[in-house]
Amino acid sequence: MGLYAARLRGQGASPSGVPRQIASPSLNQQQIAEKVVRVCYAVHAALGGEQPAETYVDALAEHLTKAGLKVERHVPILLPYDGQYVDTGHHVDLVIARKVAIDVATTTPVTEEERIDFGSHLQLAGYAIGFVLDFRAATMADGVHMVTQK
Repeated sequence: MGLYAARLRGQGASPSGVPRQIASPSLNQQQIAEKVVRVCYAVHAALGGEQPAETYVDALAEHLTKAGLKVERHVPILLPYDGQYVDTGHHVDLVIARKVAIDVATTTPVTEEERIDFGSHLQLAGYAIGFVLDFRAATMADGVHMVTQK
């Protein structure tokens, strides 16, 4: 087990190796997802579609934090192997209240392959719902792609 994963596992970590920091317990997964979509629309309206992906990650994190949600950035995806967790080299851009994962797309349009890959990441990390977001889309209605575990 890597040092990072070992340290986290000793602190009440989830199967993905990330600390269990439940925030906003009064909001269920669906309510958080709805709030995420509203924030995406607001960020897209304010920044347009020409910024680097990390700008949108920062703006989303800031807006969601101000909305009272616990936001974790660049959460690693760890794979259980032989009683340990190994780093897959992948990460989720944002995890909201330990319930909803967000990936800000770096290509446009978002492909079916990207959605499938993100669905695999959701499954490995134990999240039932997530979003692949394409801020370069003409409208956010075309840029929000909800992904769920199969």
